[in-house]
Amino acid sequence: MSKTIINSINKALTILDILVFEDFENEGIALSELSKMTEIKPSTLHNILKTMVHCGYVQQYDNLKYAAGMKCKSIGFLNKFSPGLPLYNKIEVIISALSKKLSEAVVFAVLIDGNRIPVVTCNNDNIIKVDCRSLEQKSIYSLVTGRILTAFANQNNLELIKEKWGFPGEKWDNINTDLELSKALKNIQEKGFAENIEGNSLYSIAVPAVGEHGEIASIGCYAPLFRCDDQKRIKILNELKKTATDIKNYF
Repeated sequence: MSKTIINSINKALTILDILVFEDFENEGIALSELSKMTEIKPSTLHNILKTMVHCGYVQQYDNLKYAAGMKCKSIGFLNKFSPGLPLYNKIEVIISALSKKLSEAVVFAVLIDGNRIPVVTCNNDNIIKVDCRSLEQKSIYSLVTGRILTAFANQNNLELIKEKWGFPGEKWDNINTDLELSKALKNIQEKGFAENIEGNSLYSIAVPAVGEHGEIASIGCYAPLFRCDDQKRIKILNELKKTATDIKNYF
């Protein structure tokens, strides 16, 4: 089989290799320096970088230097949670233990490229269970873990969420403007958790787990409403907060 190399893609990946693996501090590299390192003409390099910035794989600072973009960071963050790796195994053990302790379904999710990505989902041994698969098909705004991820996202990620999902509308208190969304997110930030009752049958609550470098994750519990009196809700919230504190130390 003959090997066909597409030159423009090869150049783009060469640039990405340098920005990701040779600029560890993410300080950025000037166009002239990148041109020397890649042996790509400045005019050609500028056009390639412009496209990569547009796609989110490269960012350009105010000083005009280039660095790995948000998508590169998101991919790196998500890769940490690949099944079989130490971090995934550790989180799976923690979430499983929490699910057993609460006797309810527990989900650990992260924010990647404007999407809520469930990493670990553990159900309980109760006869009446929450169908976690059906939850994954919903809007980021419909789920408490998604609302947490949105509330604690940085501005760039928040704009990406709005670009992908628009405003919540009927999926969350008929929120249809920036002002309404801002108020709802601020309320979650101040409380430190999000909760919801769906259809008078499902109770859900979630808390954030924020890493020291700004990585965003959320831990949520989903349970039949009839099992969640005030005492049970307080217990769930306290256990979620404890678990979030433990998990964020591993990011």
